[in-house]
Amino acid sequence: MAALDLVEFGGVEAAEAVRRALIPTRGRYNHDGIAEWTRHAVAGYLEAFGGDEAMPVRMPWQQVVRLAQPDQRGVRHYEINAWGRRYRTADGVNELRMIGFRNGKRGTGELAVAGFVATSGEPAPERVRIREFSCLTGEAALVYDRTRAEVLEHYREHGRDALRNAVDGDEYRPGEPCVECRFRAVCPERVETPGVLGIADRSRPRRTWSVTNARKYRECPARDHLGRLRLPKAAAVEHGPAAERGRAVHAYVEHRHRSGAGCVPDVPDTWPDRELPAREIAAGTAMLRHHAEVCPLSLAPSELRMEPVLTFDDTAADVVVIAKPDLLYRDGDSLVWRELKTTRSDPDRLFRTLTEIPQLALAVVLLGQGAIRDAGPHPRVELELLHPDGNDLRIYDVRDPAVRAEAEAVVTSLAAPWHGDDEFPAHPGPGCRTCEVVRWCPAGQAEVAP
Repeated sequence: MAALDLVEFGGVEAAEAVRRALIPTRGRYNHDGIAEWTRHAVAGYLEAFGGDEAMPVRMPWQQVVRLAQPDQRGVRHYEINAWGRRYRTADGVNELRMIGFRNGKRGTGELAVAGFVATSGEPAPERVRIREFSCLTGEAALVYDRTRAEVLEHYREHGRDALRNAVDGDEYRPGEPCVECRFRAVCPERVETPGVLGIADRSRPRRTWSVTNARKYRECPARDHLGRLRLPKAAAVEHGPAAERGRAVHAYVEHRHRSGAGCVPDVPDTWPDRELPAREIAAGTAMLRHHAEVCPLSLAPSELRMEPVLTFDDTAADVVVIAKPDLLYRDGDSLVWRELKTTRSDPDRLFRTLTEIPQLALAVVLLGQGAIRDAGPHPRVELELLHPDGNDLRIYDVRDPAVRAEAEAVVTSLAAPWHGDDEFPAHPGPGCRTCEVVRWCPAGQAEVAP
């Protein structure tokens, strides 16, 4: 957006505009991947709208509603905005260009509100158009074209309810938005857990951290960083047969657990939800039969949550920690955190320490520090290892000092290098060929080039 402002309002040539927009500000530089993405998006935008005679509008459009008396929320003043680029044609049309990664994602309510906002400005427009521009594909699509009267009527029919739902929503959804939320200090769902990451440094930008991020960072700092910046990811990343079999086993177990039916040794031949080699289907079938022997649903737990998203605020590191257990269930009054792993190899060789299973280390730290509310008197962490020849259910006592010390060391060793990194350099190598953001990484592109 900064680059396009320079082009449209400053008459700056596109390449120079991008260069200026990427100049470091406030001591922060822009990653090579952001530069690659910005060049791609700006070039696509200028090509899509090249030759358009509509004039850019610098001043934001805004609808202001002032009520004589406070409404049921106690509010008298509302300001309604729509994000995008604004244009005016010579024949009195206001055009709003909404920018995203892909087109076709806007709902009726969103378009109704955006159209209402676009009727503002002086003089009032005779007509309103909304176009969607996809920064990824460079395509522009006309998605809304109405007279001013039609826009106002459409807003009354669809936009008001959309705004009302947004303003009146009272559901708490802890997660990534906690990073920038101004109300987190008084949020009843916020779980303050200072020291979870073992880092005492609040000087860094506030961000989220998860074991998934940590693994990506360990493989390649640029891969994790570009993913965090929400750059478009490749639609399909190639996985090997073993990885696909593992995903299929997880999917089947999750489906059975969500249905409440429990898992039984009689596994249907149609269990895989994807194409797999016969060898992997046979291995997966054997694993599912062994899972039935240790399925937690046989305990008739009073609480069962599949892949819940748990959020914690490590105030010592100023980081929002996000965890997603495979399964949480309650054994009596105590909470159990279970992770499921599948392997054709000897599990004793692959999973000897918590270093090989960092999500278990994080689970031990969180339960050991009492970060999860109502965990009960004897919470524990379980690792269910499935292989074709049997199962191995390992139990970790979160009250054991040696187990907790090992877990804390694993978590800190993963989080500390990321927490202190300013540059997130690329580590080109074989992993570039299956990296979902390699398109935006110059070093990765050079690695995969034929």
